[in-house]
Amino acid sequence: MNSKEYSLTKIVATLGPSSEDEATLRAMIEAGLSVARINCSHGDWESRSERIKMIRSLAKEYKRPIGILVDLQGPKIRTGTLPEGGVELTTGQKVILTPLEDQADYSNDIKVIHIRNYPQLPSEVEAGQRVLLDDGLLRLKVVGIQGNKVECSVSYGGVLKSNKGVNLPESAQLAVEAITPKDREDLVEAVKIGADFIALSFVRRGEDIVELKKLIQAAGPKAPIKTIAKIEKPQAMDHLADILDEVDGVMVARGDLGVELDPEKVPMLQKRIIAEANLKEKFVITATQMMDSMIKNPFPTRAEVSDVANAILDGTDAVMLSGETAAGAHPVLAVDYMRKIALEVESKTQVHVEQRDVHNMENLSEQELNGIAIAQGVKTFAALKNIKAIVSFSCSGKSVQRVSKLRPNTQIIAATTYQHTYNYLSIVWGVTPIYFDKVHRTTNTMINIEEEIIELGFVEPRDTVVITGGIPIAARSTANFVKLHKCDGSLKELVKIQDERFREDLGPTLVS
Repeated sequence: MNSKEYSLTKIVATLGPSSEDEATLRAMIEAGLSVARINCSHGDWESRSERIKMIRSLAKEYKRPIGILVDLQGPKIRTGTLPEGGVELTTGQKVILTPLEDQADYSNDIKVIHIRNYPQLPSEVEAGQRVLLDDGLLRLKVVGIQGNKVECSVSYGGVLKSNKGVNLPESAQLAVEAITPKDREDLVEAVKIGADFIALSFVRRGEDIVELKKLIQAAGPKAPIKTIAKIEKPQAMDHLADILDEVDGVMVARGDLGVELDPEKVPMLQKRIIAEANLKEKFVITATQMMDSMIKNPFPTRAEVSDVANAILDGTDAVMLSGETAAGAHPVLAVDYMRKIALEVESKTQVHVEQRDVHNMENLSEQELNGIAIAQGVKTFAALKNIKAIVSFSCSGKSVQRVSKLRPNTQIIAATTYQHTYNYLSIVWGVTPIYFDKVHRTTNTMINIEEEIIELGFVEPRDTVVITGGIPIAARSTANFVKLHKCDGSLKELVKIQDERFREDLGPTLVS
């Protein structure tokens, strides 16, 4: 149905007004869409549910896994409703911020600006701290607090409009809930609709993810849901190891991260987050303004192309589009350009990611050590020139992701009988999941998978592949074998030979 070549790097695209009709979604899937992101900061669940149902239907039609990622809004502080056209703030001007809507006043020289959904504002800022508005385009400095009013001086002015983001980079914001009442409501709806991933915004520590997982379980999911921590707060960088221990994957959310911290710090932080996530075998999404100019223009800038390419070279599993596909003029072109950039990078170099030191693994269980050994064996075999693909039998997707983190130079086909694993692997680098339920005795299963991958066009007859999984396969065992397998039908012929004749062909048996 689609002759385009898909990239090993996965593409996450945010759905919105520009991408809500079936024709556009169909074209985005054909262009290379891997995961559809639902941003809970906008819209309602009636429209979100319709989009999700449409994606599920198209994924089935195209026989491709398209993951559904529900992104919770989190405790995002925003400005209230300002006059139409906004309010002009000039450098050096005095302004007042208040959490009380009825105290807002935009008619006088000293503007009193309403800051919504953050009643703790006066108690959680101090004189000398910065207040950043509209992704840091406007900047204030706190000069004093009087009751419910925070007096500020404008350091960098501009036009401030309604519902713009407010960041307090020097404030600990101790009273802010990690998961807001709105998030809890959205989470329940996400579980009901069968989301594959739920992302938590403004994560600060591992305990935030522990709470998220408890809420997901309490909502009664029909299948496992993977958690994603959005790294966009300075506190998250201080607790990155703890967060990675609890979460399934991370998003390098460079928008707020680049506002909370100085923008020049973000590139090296991006590399650090990706490297540490890869070491702990967690998937990574790199996000925010990757092709921002394509919200208006049909082509990305050279800098944006380099940004996407460098994220791939850093070792990200996926790259993400936000406004480009949610509200932009060219959602399909944006996905297609990301795919083309990824294909170009992948065709010119083998991506290398941080690897664990195999000589320093005393703290790992025997099962984990065995899994690492199997994955490294798979990569070694896959490096042979005649290997066309890696085929991995998978239940949870863990062993497949472990192989993916080694970045082998061939495609990884993940055969699974579980729908949630099929969808989950939509976000893991280099993995093409297939739904495979022809699982019987091990030998018969090997015959069936050979026929399946030939029929699906992954390999040609007589090609050699690396097969890995757990024996017995039907028992869903953990990965414990690696097999070089030639797809020439010989295994099928062997099982037809009678036991007695088989023994005779081998020569006389040992006699005690």
